[in-house]
Amino acid sequence: MRSGRLAQNSHGNISSVAIKDITIYAKSGETVPHLGPLDQAMEQVRQHHGVLWIQLDQPDSAEIFEVAKALEVHELVIEDTISAHQRAKMERYGEMLYVVLHSIRLDRIEQKLHFREFHVIVGHDFVISVRRADIPDLSEVARRIERDQEEDPELVGLDSLEILHAMLDVVMDDYRPIVVWIEDQIDEVEDELFNQNLKVSRRIYDLLRDVIRFQRAADSLVEIAEDLEDGSIFDRGPADEMDIDLPGADSEELARHWRDVLDHAKAVQQKADEYRSVLDNALSVHATLVGQEQAEIAKKVSGWAAILLFPTLVAGIYGMNFDHMPELHWAFGYPFALGLMFVGALVLHQLFKRFNWL
Repeated sequence: MRSGRLAQNSHGNISSVAIKDITIYAKSGETVPHLGPLDQAMEQVRQHHGVLWIQLDQPDSAEIFEVAKALEVHELVIEDTISAHQRAKMERYGEMLYVVLHSIRLDRIEQKLHFREFHVIVGHDFVISVRRADIPDLSEVARRIERDQEEDPELVGLDSLEILHAMLDVVMDDYRPIVVWIEDQIDEVEDELFNQNLKVSRRIYDLLRDVIRFQRAADSLVEIAEDLEDGSIFDRGPADEMDIDLPGADSEELARHWRDVLDHAKAVQQKADEYRSVLDNALSVHATLVGQEQAEIAKKVSGWAAILLFPTLVAGIYGMNFDHMPELHWAFGYPFALGLMFVGALVLHQLFKRFNWL
């Protein structure tokens, strides 16, 4: 890939905007060397009947606006791309597709998942990718395109949709180590639960939060792959003019690749559903264990309170200082009262211990 800068284009003068990469794929599947402004890149695309891929990394609003406007991207797409914080989705705007994916990176040092948005705008002869972090790995996307075209020559010339397929494939592959990591985390949580570590609740909540976000990302990826595989996103009505005109939209070969992505996405979706169910059950088990522990503590507190109540009762009765009370002037009254307190407390202690209250 070669770096380029957007200086001026056929739609008018625009300010200089830094672009991480401009890549041109010819109809033959070869990469066309390019260094120059966007209007020259588009001219090369037309000459080679190829597709232009523009990569924007951590762009500001002005950069997104100017590049998208130059390629006549719909205003709503520009607005969503600039504002970010979008749910994972795929929408059709005339002859373009707007795709939002949630890429995930595992930080093994902090043992945390980092979720990042990845925006893709797919046109007839161009693709704009906008990412605000270093995921997904776009160099891997380029390698995936080259590999697919070498292994499956029929994919050559499918243009922008083949680039989209490579992006979905890379995002899908990034989900797989997340599945393994979550499984390991759940195993550790279960071990802590069965070892009656009652402080594991925070870990369960944090993991469940990540699993829910992961589940939403997987669900959205399934919906996107289904719409691409069955072609529903390309046909919004019975009239021919409603069909979207993207190269490869009706390709059975590319449809098989969509099905492959769909199969993997459904597998991840099922795993995410299972993990959420397991963690929900873990929370229930934890709540039960906490309730049992609190009940045990309450029983012990109640038992000791009853034991201490008996000597307190005896002392309270004989501390009322009435003149006429039984055993008040008895010589053995004091040791008798102490003995009564001790025996009563001992009897209660044995009874509570027999019933597992102490």
